[in-house]
Amino acid sequence: MNIDIKRRKEKTRAVIRWAIYFLLLFAEYIFMTTMPSVRRMPLFIVSTAICIAVFEDPFNSAVLGCLSGLLLDFAEGTIIGLNGVILTLCCLMTSLLFYFIMRKHIVSARTLTI
Repeated sequence: MNIDIKRRKEKTRAVIRWAIYFLLLFAEYIFMTTMPSVRRMPLFIVSTAICIAVFEDPFNSAVLGCLSGLLLDFAEGTIIGLNGVILTLCCLMTSLLFYFIMRKHIVSARTLTI
């Protein structure tokens, strides 16, 4: 019985965590698309996707990178899928790097996203 409750709590936490991730990415997408015409557009989506990839599994990081890249493509008006492929590879490599080599610390995440 305790195992079922524990699994249910883990699933609930995962759903809440992913909902927060997508709300954060969507808020950044809205910020990028509602800015007046400026020469340089802030790319907060890239740094957020890389930071999330540090703490997730490789498959989840790749999916998140693909979705973040598609949001970035829509915000910038570039070829659809170009940034998706690039961010998928970046998030996957970051996740594998932290999964096998580096430890999961905020200092490591900060140095990677600077």
